[in-house]
Amino acid sequence: MTKPTFDIWQYQIALSERLMQWAGFNLSFGAPLSLRRDAFWQGFGMQCGGWGLINGALAWFGKRTAQRNAAEPRAHTPEQQNQERRRLAHLLWVNAALDVLYIAGGLTLAGTQRHKSRFGQGNGWGIAVQGAALLLFDLAHALPLTDLGEN
Repeated sequence: MTKPTFDIWQYQIALSERLMQWAGFNLSFGAPLSLRRDAFWQGFGMQCGGWGLINGALAWFGKRTAQRNAAEPRAHTPEQQNQERRRLAHLLWVNAALDVLYIAGGLTLAGTQRHKSRFGQGNGWGIAVQGAALLLFDLAHALPLTDLGEN
């Protein structure tokens, strides 16, 4: 029995589809919140919606690129698969580090706005929540790539 082959392009397509689902959730959750009368929830909802738009665009572009790359004849050689696996793992680890900065920045904004602006506080918490969710997302997708080694 042969060992199943890991296909980095299918992994990227699945990752993009999951990110698109997260983007859809953010848009459907954020839009109604941004229309509320409470300034905190308006700020929080605007962050959800904004991050949803950006993540949706990244997911669409990532999926399209992975599909195009998967159609290339040499895209399935072990060398190309490993090169792309390492590139994607690196990108996800860099994103995870940025996510930590988003969390810290969001919490800082929320803290500095605590007695000044409910809208600013909502934006800060919105950034922190998005950063935390993306940190989990990026780690969940980077760790399996890191564990694969140089197959």
